[in-house]
Amino acid sequence: MAHADGLILGSGTRYGGMSAAMKAFLEQASPLWRSNALLGRPAGVMAVASTPHGGVEQATLGMMVQLMHLGMLIVPCGYATPLLQRAGSPYGAMAIAGGAVGRTLSEDDLAVAHYLGQQVAEVTLRLGPKQFQA
Repeated sequence: MAHADGLILGSGTRYGGMSAAMKAFLEQASPLWRSNALLGRPAGVMAVASTPHGGVEQATLGMMVQLMHLGMLIVPCGYATPLLQRAGSPYGAMAIAGGAVGRTLSEDDLAVAHYLGQQVAEVTLRLGPKQFQA
């Protein structure tokens, strides 16, 4: 993460929150927190659940809190695109996929993820490259 000018994290949901693997990944970033290595870098989040009400909003909010503790600037989707009336959320890209019925991502789900990527990339470019700290 220290070598990225911008970052988008994605997680599946587990019991209404981010996965244990994502939580462990973020907890291993404490050296970056101590050195402020990620301070001021833009970040976005996305999540997918296998069932409706599977915790995608809580997972994204949980990742945002972790990223804010690292000093990162959160770049949300907001409601600047009509896509957000059909898919995703103002927090980030979200979807329901997999599960017992094998649901796949919709074109709108993919378009919101692409939109989030564009937003994070634009903010990253506006802020300019950061000096990498190892």
